[in-house]
Amino acid sequence: MNRKLLTIVIILLSLNLTFLAFLYARSTWITKINGEKISLEDFNEYYKAVLIFAALNSPLPISESQMNRILNDDTRRKSYLTNFENEYLVIKKAREKELYDESEINNTVQLISKVMKRQLILKEFYKKFIVPKIHIHDKQIIKEYKSLKKEGRIKDSLTPGLKEQIKQHLLATRSQNKFNEYTDKLRLESEIIRNKIIIKD
Repeated sequence: MNRKLLTIVIILLSLNLTFLAFLYARSTWITKINGEKISLEDFNEYYKAVLIFAALNSPLPISESQMNRILNDDTRRKSYLTNFENEYLVIKKAREKELYDESEINNTVQLISKVMKRQLILKEFYKKFIVPKIHIHDKQIIKEYKSLKKEGRIKDSLTPGLKEQIKQHLLATRSQNKFNEYTDKLRLESEIIRNKIIIKD
Protein backbone atom coordinates (compact mmCIF):
# COMPACT_ATOMS: atom_id res chain seq x y z
CA MET A 1 0.00 0.00 0.00
CA ASN A 2 1.53 3.34 -1.05
CA ARG A 3 1.82 6.28 1.34
CA LYS A 4 -0.96 8.33 -0.30
CA LEU A 5 -3.47 5.48 -0.08
CA LEU A 6 -2.44 4.75 3.52
CA THR A 7 -3.03 8.41 4.42
CA ILE A 8 -6.52 8.29 2.88
CA VAL A 9 -7.36 5.10 4.81
CA ILE A 10 -6.18 6.65 8.11
CA ILE A 11 -8.26 9.80 7.47
CA LEU A 12 -11.36 7.73 6.66
CA LEU A 13 -10.90 5.64 9.81
CA SER A 14 -10.45 8.78 11.87
CA LEU A 15 -13.62 10.33 10.42
CA ASN A 16 -15.51 7.11 11.02
CA LEU A 17 -14.40 6.97 14.67
CA THR A 18 -15.36 10.64 15.14
CA PHE A 19 -18.80 9.97 13.66
CA LEU A 20 -19.26 6.88 15.86
CA ALA A 21 -18.27 8.94 18.93
CA PHE A 22 -20.86 11.57 17.91
CA LEU A 23 -23.57 8.91 17.50
CA TYR A 24 -22.60 7.39 20.86
CA ALA A 25 -22.87 10.74 22.65
CA ARG A 26 -26.25 11.47 21.01
CA SER A 27 -27.75 8.05 21.69
CA THR A 28 -26.28 7.45 25.15
CA TRP A 29 -28.15 8.99 28.05
CA ILE A 30 -26.40 10.08 31.22
CA THR A 31 -29.44 10.56 33.43
CA LYS A 32 -33.18 9.93 33.23
CA ILE A 33 -35.45 12.41 35.04
CA ASN A 34 -39.11 11.39 35.41
CA GLY A 35 -38.72 9.21 32.32
CA GLU A 36 -37.05 11.89 30.19
CA LYS A 37 -33.55 10.98 29.05
CA ILE A 38 -30.77 13.57 28.99
CA SER A 39 -28.18 12.65 26.36
CA LEU A 40 -24.50 12.53 27.19
CA GLU A 41 -23.86 15.12 24.46
CA ASP A 42 -26.38 17.60 25.90
CA PHE A 43 -24.91 17.19 29.38
CA ASN A 44 -21.36 17.67 28.05
CA GLU A 45 -22.42 20.86 26.27
CA TYR A 46 -24.02 22.29 29.44
CA TYR A 47 -21.02 21.29 31.55
CA LYS A 48 -18.56 22.92 29.17
CA ALA A 49 -20.68 26.08 28.99
CA VAL A 50 -20.72 26.31 32.81
CA LEU A 51 -16.92 25.98 32.90
CA ILE A 52 -16.50 28.66 30.22
CA PHE A 53 -18.82 30.96 32.17
CA ALA A 54 -16.78 30.33 35.34
CA ALA A 55 -13.56 31.00 33.41
CA LEU A 56 -14.85 34.47 32.50
CA ASN A 57 -14.78 35.36 36.21
CA SER A 58 -11.26 34.01 36.66
CA PRO A 59 -8.46 36.62 36.89
CA LEU A 60 -6.39 34.49 34.51
CA PRO A 61 -7.37 32.69 31.30
CA ILE A 62 -7.75 28.94 31.63
CA SER A 63 -5.56 27.02 29.19
CA GLU A 64 -6.96 24.33 26.91
CA SER A 65 -5.12 21.62 28.87
CA GLN A 66 -6.58 22.92 32.16
CA MET A 67 -10.05 23.01 30.62
CA ASN A 68 -9.71 19.43 29.34
CA ARG A 69 -8.47 18.28 32.77
CA ILE A 70 -11.53 19.81 34.46
CA LEU A 71 -13.89 18.49 31.77
CA ASN A 72 -12.61 14.95 32.35
CA ASP A 73 -12.53 15.15 36.15
CA ASP A 74 -15.06 12.49 37.24
CA THR A 75 -15.60 14.03 40.70
CA ARG A 76 -16.44 17.46 39.26
CA ARG A 77 -18.64 15.96 36.56
CA LYS A 78 -20.60 13.93 39.12
CA SER A 79 -21.02 17.01 41.31
CA TYR A 80 -22.28 19.07 38.38
CA LEU A 81 -24.60 16.24 37.31
CA THR A 82 -26.36 16.52 40.69
CA ASN A 83 -26.70 20.30 40.21
CA PHE A 84 -27.90 19.77 36.65
CA GLU A 85 -30.63 17.36 37.80
CA ASN A 86 -31.74 19.73 40.58
CA GLU A 87 -31.86 22.67 38.17
CA TYR A 88 -33.83 20.58 35.67
CA LEU A 89 -36.46 19.75 38.29
CA VAL A 90 -36.78 23.37 39.46
CA ILE A 91 -36.96 24.76 35.90
CA LYS A 92 -39.63 22.19 35.03
CA LYS A 93 -41.64 23.26 38.09
CA ALA A 94 -41.17 26.96 37.25
CA ARG A 95 -42.48 26.27 33.74
CA GLU A 96 -45.52 24.40 35.10
CA LYS A 97 -46.34 27.25 37.48
CA GLU A 98 -45.72 29.87 34.72
CA LEU A 99 -43.32 31.76 36.97
CA TYR A 100 -41.37 33.36 34.12
CA ASP A 101 -41.90 34.99 30.74
CA GLU A 102 -40.08 33.04 28.00
CA SER A 103 -39.71 36.11 25.73
CA GLU A 104 -38.21 38.19 28.56
CA ILE A 105 -35.75 35.40 29.34
CA ASN A 106 -34.76 35.15 25.66
CA ASN A 107 -34.20 38.92 25.45
CA THR A 108 -32.02 38.81 28.57
CA VAL A 109 -30.04 35.87 27.15
CA GLN A 110 -29.36 37.89 23.97
CA LEU A 111 -28.04 40.80 26.04
CA ILE A 112 -25.86 38.51 28.14
CA SER A 113 -24.49 36.78 25.03
CA LYS A 114 -23.18 40.13 23.74
CA VAL A 115 -21.35 40.76 27.00
CA MET A 116 -20.01 37.20 27.08
CA LYS A 117 -18.67 37.54 23.54
CA ARG A 118 -16.71 40.66 24.56
CA GLN A 119 -15.38 38.89 27.66
CA LEU A 120 -14.30 35.82 25.66
CA ILE A 121 -12.40 38.05 23.22
CA LEU A 122 -10.73 39.85 26.13
CA LYS A 123 -9.74 36.48 27.64
CA GLU A 124 -8.16 35.45 24.36
CA PHE A 125 -6.29 38.76 24.26
CA TYR A 126 -5.05 38.17 27.82
CA LYS A 127 -3.97 34.61 27.03
CA LYS A 128 -2.18 35.34 23.76
CA PHE A 129 -0.86 38.88 24.22
CA ILE A 130 -0.61 39.84 27.91
CA VAL A 131 0.25 36.65 29.84
CA PRO A 132 3.22 35.63 27.60
CA LYS A 133 4.90 38.93 28.54
CA ILE A 134 4.77 38.15 32.27
CA HIS A 135 7.53 36.04 33.82
CA ILE A 136 7.42 35.06 37.49
CA HIS A 137 10.71 33.85 38.97
CA ASP A 138 11.34 31.89 42.17
CA LYS A 139 12.98 34.93 43.83
CA GLN A 140 9.79 36.95 43.29
CA ILE A 141 7.66 34.15 44.75
CA ILE A 142 9.89 33.86 47.84
CA LYS A 143 9.87 37.66 48.29
CA GLU A 144 6.06 37.72 48.09
CA TYR A 145 5.84 34.77 50.49
CA LYS A 146 8.03 36.52 53.08
CA SER A 147 5.98 39.71 52.73
CA LEU A 148 2.67 37.85 53.21
CA LYS A 149 4.09 35.91 56.17
CA LYS A 150 5.36 39.11 57.80
CA GLU A 151 1.87 40.62 57.45
CA GLY A 152 0.42 37.50 59.11
CA ARG A 153 -1.62 36.58 56.03
CA ILE A 154 0.28 33.28 55.65
CA LYS A 155 1.42 30.96 58.45
CA ASP A 156 2.23 27.80 56.48
CA SER A 157 5.64 26.84 55.15
CA LEU A 158 6.31 27.34 51.44
CA THR A 159 5.02 24.06 50.00
CA PRO A 160 4.88 23.43 46.22
CA GLY A 161 1.10 23.98 46.33
CA LEU A 162 1.41 27.32 48.16
CA LYS A 163 4.23 28.32 45.83
CA GLU A 164 1.93 27.74 42.83
CA GLN A 165 -0.86 29.77 44.48
CA ILE A 166 1.50 32.71 45.07
CA LYS A 167 2.76 32.42 41.48
CA GLN A 168 -0.81 32.54 40.14
CA HIS A 169 -1.58 35.51 42.40
CA LEU A 170 1.48 37.42 41.12
CA LEU A 171 0.66 36.46 37.54
CA ALA A 172 -2.93 37.71 37.90
CA THR A 173 -1.86 41.00 39.53
CA ARG A 174 0.89 41.74 37.04
CA SER A 175 -1.26 40.72 34.07
CA GLN A 176 -3.94 43.16 35.20
CA ASN A 177 -1.34 45.93 35.62
CA LYS A 178 0.08 45.18 32.17
CA PHE A 179 -3.43 45.18 30.70
CA ASN A 180 -4.19 48.57 32.33
CA GLU A 181 -0.92 50.00 30.96
CA TYR A 182 -1.80 48.76 27.50
CA THR A 183 -5.33 50.20 27.55
CA ASP A 184 -3.92 53.55 28.79
CA LYS A 185 -1.54 53.50 25.80
CA LEU A 186 -4.40 52.70 23.41
CA ARG A 187 -6.47 55.57 24.82
CA LEU A 188 -3.58 58.00 24.31
CA GLU A 189 -3.25 56.85 20.71
CA SER A 190 -7.00 57.11 20.06
CA GLU A 191 -9.57 59.88 19.86
CA ILE A 192 -12.42 59.31 22.30
CA ILE A 193 -15.16 61.93 22.41
CA ARG A 194 -17.96 61.53 24.93
CA ASN A 195 -21.34 63.15 24.45
CA LYS A 196 -21.33 65.83 27.16
CA ILE A 197 -25.09 66.20 26.96
CA ILE A 198 -25.42 62.67 28.27
CA ILE A 199 -22.14 62.27 30.23
CA LYS A 200 -21.65 65.42 32.26
CA ASP A 201 -18.40 66.34 34.01
